[in-house]
Amino acid sequence: MTLIAAFRSPKGIALCADSQETVSIGEDQFRATVQKITPFTAGKYQIAIAGSANDASLIEAFFERARRLITDQDGVICTQQNPASISIIRRILEEELERFHARGDVDFKLFVAASCPIAQEYALWVSENIILREARSPELIGWEKELYSETASRLFAENMTLPQAVLASIYVLTVATATSNFVRNPLSVAVISKDGIWIEDAEYIRLMADRLDDYEVRMNRLFLACADTAVSVPELEDRIEEFKKSAIDLHREHINQQAAVTNIEQLFSNSPLKKLPMPLNLSANGDLTAEHDRDKINQTRERWEELIKMTRSHPLFFKCRNCGTEIEYNIEETDGGTLISHSISGRATSIGVLGEDRPTRGSLECPNCKTAVPTPAKVTRYRQIGPTEGMWIEIEIEIQAGNSKQSTSEKSEPAP
Repeated sequence: MTLIAAFRSPKGIALCADSQETVSIGEDQFRATVQKITPFTAGKYQIAIAGSANDASLIEAFFERARRLITDQDGVICTQQNPASISIIRRILEEELERFHARGDVDFKLFVAASCPIAQEYALWVSENIILREARSPELIGWEKELYSETASRLFAENMTLPQAVLASIYVLTVATATSNFVRNPLSVAVISKDGIWIEDAEYIRLMADRLDDYEVRMNRLFLACADTAVSVPELEDRIEEFKKSAIDLHREHINQQAAVTNIEQLFSNSPLKKLPMPLNLSANGDLTAEHDRDKINQTRERWEELIKMTRSHPLFFKCRNCGTEIEYNIEETDGGTLISHSISGRATSIGVLGEDRPTRGSLECPNCKTAVPTPAKVTRYRQIGPTEGMWIEIEIEIQAGNSKQSTSEKSEPAP
């Protein structure tokens, strides 16, 4: 038996599994320790499969078949008509599930995680017979007792961060290892995002489990004191202050411990799981230390904001000679820039927009009367203005007023 827990956050998904597997030899059954989440890479795609079955060899066979099929799919040349997408992976695996079930009695349930960094897509699916459905959050597979499901539901929040999703999945499995003979350490954690799939370090998982246990003990003491009417208000205030101090001291210690084992490569890796707060100090020998003083943190952030402002261009104001509409441009540099055009007076409609969602051809003109606007430089990006949410579109506008051409590297994305 096994237990696997999944928690979803806006930035990614956390998947945590135990390591116990029951092996049958004749009429006897033995416990074995196995790594249940093992991602594989097939060119553009990263896949992780984990699940629960009466016969573990079924999952192993499906894993191997999936690896071969997805590797073959990666050999297909991507075109506009056949782009890289995890939807292709879903279709391939559902076809394989159908073949598996057609062979006879197949009793397993799987988590299938997929990421395609080149398409910036990711997903976590759950097998239901011959289909893959989107995983709920939270969702458990395996030894799904009410205690574990209730614990997961109480921890989950729609806006939880990815590190909190990881901690929640670890906590559910920690509860299970303490209350069941069918779930045991060590635990493994996978983090799934649009940039790939990462397996977390075993020592980090162990430390997180220990810290959660420590915080739970302290929280429970305060929890009971808050509900105890025999505790006076001044006494409760003292206990809250005591908890506050101990929690802050403990949190500071944990941050320092994490900084001590984090190097520059890990700090700036593509992993979406951030383990340290900003700002950080880097010593001459490469050691990282976290800043804990509130005033110093605020001062550092203010300096960062000033530096960001310095890199931005100064606005250029223009008043239409025809209708009087005032327009603001932000030309970043002499050979290109960002147009942030908007109307201050008059009625703005849109700038160079043809079609429903984005321009098919750009032109720099007054948003009100469409009179051509002279530009001091090329503008390489601009934002649509109108009653609906704008879209960024890369265009290239020549220095001559009103003469523009669309860039060959067209790209649209939502306006911030």
